[in-house]
Amino acid sequence: MNYFLTYTVYVLILSVLMGISTWKLFKKLGYSPLFAFIPFYNYFIILKETKHPKWWAILSYLPIVESIMMSVFHLYLMKKFGKTLFKDQLLTVILPFIYMATVNYGKDVELEDENELFLTDEEKMQKRKILSWDQ
Repeated sequence: MNYFLTYTVYVLILSVLMGISTWKLFKKLGYSPLFAFIPFYNYFIILKETKHPKWWAILSYLPIVESIMMSVFHLYLMKKFGKTLFKDQLLTVILPFIYMATVNYGKDVELEDENELFLTDEEKMQKRKILSWDQ
């Protein structure tokens, strides 16, 4: 019984940290910011948006596998917002809630189009210039 209580507290703490560090990102994805605080469902949304199997969300709360899967989900979320550099990925794995919070509360974070994920920075700038001329 003591293990169950400890694990429940652990899940609640992680859910609060996840919510605090990603609520604006969930809002930009088109979901209620409160969904970032809901255990299992917050990772389900990330998997849904990144087009990965949704049943993987269960793996994020299994002992031993959880730390690996949570890092994978955090990486998927950061990739969705254009944070694909090695530095970004390393920070996401080592300091997940701190780095995601800096991205969450940052001014210049934008949802990346799937087609733009593989463009270089120069190609992205050219595309933005072209779009600004069209308006």
